[in-house]
Amino acid sequence: MQYNKADIKDIAKLQKLICWLFLIMIVGLIFPVITLGANIVAIFCVYYLARALKVNHPGLYVLGVFIPIVSLFVLLNVIQKATKVLRSQNIKVGVMGANKKDLNQFLNSAQLS
Repeated sequence: MQYNKADIKDIAKLQKLICWLFLIMIVGLIFPVITLGANIVAIFCVYYLARALKVNHPGLYVLGVFIPIVSLFVLLNVIQKATKVLRSQNIKVGVMGANKKDLNQFLNSAQLS
């Protein structure tokens, strides 16, 4: 797949947000009230990240977010796909998303070419 710099920027931003949502949902297993707000945000983030990743049916990922526990696996799956794309562009990815320095370097080099 070919990704332009806007796609890479969106992927990095949404991946970081989904990493935080994943952490919130893990805590939500203990305190279920937290999970409702995280699920609402996750629906939009997962859809937009799946679109940025150019997945064939992003709506299927959104449906998975509605199912408890399955939603955690959906989040992990889109995080993994985003990590693969970012690493293919030589952007280092840590536990909580893309390295800002590498991302900025990529975006600046993409602007020059």
